[in-house]
Amino acid sequence: MNRLSTNLLSPDSVGSFYEHLTSAPEEPFDAVFTFLQLLYFAANRSGQRVMLDGAGGDIVMHEGSYIVRLIRAGHWRLALHEILAESRTQGWVSPHANLFRYARSAMLPRSIARYIAAVRYRRRYSGYVESSPIDKGFAKRVGMPDRIETMRKLFQADRPVEYVEEYCRRILPNMTAGKERYARIAAAAGMEARDPYMDRRVVEYCARLPARFKLRDGWPKVLLREINVGTLPDEVLWTPRKPHIGSLFLDEVSRLATAREDLTLPYLQEQLASYIDPARLAAAWQNHLDGVDSNLINNGRILASWLTANAQRPVVSAHQIL
Repeated sequence: MNRLSTNLLSPDSVGSFYEHLTSAPEEPFDAVFTFLQLLYFAANRSGQRVMLDGAGGDIVMHEGSYIVRLIRAGHWRLALHEILAESRTQGWVSPHANLFRYARSAMLPRSIARYIAAVRYRRRYSGYVESSPIDKGFAKRVGMPDRIETMRKLFQADRPVEYVEEYCRRILPNMTAGKERYARIAAAAGMEARDPYMDRRVVEYCARLPARFKLRDGWPKVLLREINVGTLPDEVLWTPRKPHIGSLFLDEVSRLATAREDLTLPYLQEQLASYIDPARLAAAWQNHLDGVDSNLINNGRILASWLTANAQRPVVSAHQIL
């Protein structure tokens, strides 16, 4: 009988795989998934060649607009129960704000909801561009506002009336991009990534599951939690919110790179001169050294590594393609 083996990895494990984790990725965004890279490299080192990653679980087991649909169907008591329970178990928003958010989504006509979402989206992302460390000249040259608007149109924020449309909309873009990235990261570590949630039979089964098996008493993916009782510790099954542990591993890589002097401010300034505002980069570097926030330096390190490795990368013009 085949058995699943378990291995414990922590940020302290980063040092054993430092060279692998700091090598230039095929695509810059791939290296943000340091924890995932570490899993694949560790599995490869232990002699494994295939790993189940389960990334699709967040998509196929998501409850979607369940609470909104409850309100639209007039099931106010159950909707209110789930809204209050969600605020209690997830702890990220007040019950009143949660109720207002769901009620607004349920009652506003779709055309008005789309208009409001578009206005809020543009306002929010224009603020991001304004406060971002991205050099303003670079943002203008690449048409950043137009790119943001294109992204908004591709990923509409409103909730479709039909659940089938909502489910398909959620799976297609997320899983297409996500699974390509996971496969690429696994291949770089000599591994094959397999996701049982992406089996067609599992997708179809989850699509037909009543939403109460995906969200109940404020707990998302409740069916997965219940079937793993006795297999996983309660601290894992019933934790109020999933912590973002990936940042801990990213921070550790940058900390080690700084200690080894592979990562320095002059290096970042040289590689990112055309893309990042120098003053904000210097401020971010100081925050990194002080242990306040290393997020920008983490991303800068990854981009600088990719730019360095691809400095002589051939560029094909449009007329050559045609």
